[in-house]
Amino acid sequence: MKGPSSSSNIIKIATNHMKSIWVVTSDNKLYFRKSHAVMEWKHIKFPGSCANVSVGSKSVWALDSEGSVYFRTNVDVHCPSGKEWKKSEGRLSQISVSPSGQAIGTNKAGKIFFRSGVSSTEPFGRGT
Repeated sequence: MKGPSSSSNIIKIATNHMKSIWVVTSDNKLYFRKSHAVMEWKHIKFPGSCANVSVGSKSVWALDSEGSVYFRTNVDVHCPSGKEWKKSEGRLSQISVSPSGQAIGTNKAGKIFFRSGVSSTEPFGRGT
């Protein structure tokens, strides 16, 4: 499958310890590459226009252009690109994920939010 093209620039990039690479392009599309050694990009369908992506050890969080928050389910060594998107509550303007999977974000007012209940067995957590 075709990856990011010369007509769209990479505007966000994220990687994790599994060497997976996730990018958001200037046309708000999301792409995944298994590692730096694998040259093929996989287009990841996203529910809307992707604006931001961040990855942890077993989690991928992304924001759409309206600030809605999404979590990628079933991310692991056997399926590093995950299975599907699960929408979370709230709206954020930025998101970051720690290596342990803790999602942290800010809203437009600059208030910081931490996702509670995140663990290796419950990577989506329980809410803010």
